[in-house]
Amino acid sequence: MSLEINPRNELLKLYRGEDTKTIPTCRYVDVAFAPGERPALPSIPGSQGLDWFGVNWECCPDLSWAPTLEKPRLNDVTKWKEEGVVPTAEAIDALDWDAWAAMWEEKFDRKNHLQEVWITSGFFERLHNLMGFEDSLCAYYTDPDAVHEFMDAMLVYKKHLFRKIKEYLNPDAIFQMDDFGHNKNTFLSREMWKEFIELRLGKLIDYTHELGLFYNLHSCGNIMTILADIVALGPDAVNPAQAVNDLVEYKRIVGNKALIIDELNRQIVDSAYSLDADVEREIRKGVRTLAAGGHYLPQIFDFGMEGAKDVNATPEEARAKLVIDATAEELKSLGYELIR
Repeated sequence: MSLEINPRNELLKLYRGEDTKTIPTCRYVDVAFAPGERPALPSIPGSQGLDWFGVNWECCPDLSWAPTLEKPRLNDVTKWKEEGVVPTAEAIDALDWDAWAAMWEEKFDRKNHLQEVWITSGFFERLHNLMGFEDSLCAYYTDPDAVHEFMDAMLVYKKHLFRKIKEYLNPDAIFQMDDFGHNKNTFLSREMWKEFIELRLGKLIDYTHELGLFYNLHSCGNIMTILADIVALGPDAVNPAQAVNDLVEYKRIVGNKALIIDELNRQIVDSAYSLDADVEREIRKGVRTLAAGGHYLPQIFDFGMEGAKDVNATPEEARAKLVIDATAEELKSLGYELIR
């Protein structure tokens, strides 16, 4: 690809809400991971380690990480303070931030790429990381005052963490994960989400902007009942627009208020049992819906395109080529050029 059109500049335009007819993929986003939120270990299935909340994580067969359920870090939410589950400012400061930043800086292309730091547990996820899903959800009903206090402490923690990230690495954006939804709805009712999450999330987004960083809000699942509330808080981007949502209504609600980063129908796109025709149909339908009118970024990272050009390409590489080709063609029909 010619760098006459700089992918970084186009990504910055998208994050700023500016119009551009040239859309990079997320292959031009450099990702760093915030320290402490997951074990600092290689992703080897079966390996385990602690984060700095004291939660034990295990690497799964697909190389993702999940908290182990045998020994929850926190059994009683009312004891979150005495058990010291939220890292203090002193604990955060004690990290070798220079070494952390140097490790990621050598991987960054500051000239051509956008830099983003991923933080893998938000307000909602962190409580169930500590307690497990059932006990954490019950806590909102049985001990709401303790949950409120915990959420306030999490806001203080996150502000301090973001400030250190800004000071030492100075990325363009924070990518904060917090999966509020499952396939049919949100885990919390809209009323409970607004009571426990909304105010703190809004303050964190505002603080991120005060630091001069973009805020990219990640929530998997069906979040239609709270999507308008999320957008009203002012995130610069929302992701991933998954197919379990009503994508037409999703696009209408978000409009030009934030950048939409898709994930489309991964159940079909990623399945080895899906026919190519089904994959192409899902990609084209999703892109056509979400890209119309702009403010859209396809969540395509490194698909191994060089291998996909070979006649001996693996099935995964061939599928990847189909995805990116269909995305490019559909964008072209809408008047956009995909930077591949």
